[in-house]
Amino acid sequence: MTPSAEENINVQELPENVASTSQTALKILIGFATVFLLAVFGSIYLKEFFTTVGVWVVENLGLPGLFGMWVLIDTVPTPMSYAPIMFLSIKGGLNHWVILAVASAASMTGGMIGFSLGHWVGMPQKVRAWFDEKYPGKYDILQRHGAWGIVIVGLLPMPFALGTWTAGAMRIPFWQAGLAMFVRIPKTGIYVALIMSGLAVGG
Repeated sequence: MTPSAEENINVQELPENVASTSQTALKILIGFATVFLLAVFGSIYLKEFFTTVGVWVVENLGLPGLFGMWVLIDTVPTPMSYAPIMFLSIKGGLNHWVILAVASAASMTGGMIGFSLGHWVGMPQKVRAWFDEKYPGKYDILQRHGAWGIVIVGLLPMPFALGTWTAGAMRIPFWQAGLAMFVRIPKTGIYVALIMSGLAVGG
């Protein structure tokens, strides 16, 4: 292949790559903005309700129960997110540094369990079909980028378990997946900061 032909291919691929990166970044920002706005809304219009529920959650579940809920959410491929439990934990009076540490550890634990299950049982066809329909193109991200795909999925507003389970089914090396899951620490920190900021704005 001549150098000019290689340059033509690169020029043709560049817009598609830039567009894909821009769309991914936009979705991440939208996800963060949604968490912030929901915290503001909940603080303004349902402040007493969420405080009551939050106190109940913290007092009755405690840290072991919260840890277990976060692990379950990030183990099983479902549409659930761990952000609402963070919100209730903060409203219930739990220290935000404790929430950051426990939620991060739980998310990474759930991710590794999901990865192991995906490696063991593969990706069920029904789950794969739902994944492709609900989040088009994300399976291809994992397929193209391997462990970096876990980082991308871990930042996107979508179930983390879908990414880790799929990565396990694709036989991505365990140690690479484990390192990629550290992305949940900064994401959890951003969620906690956004929720607290939203509550402060909402009063």
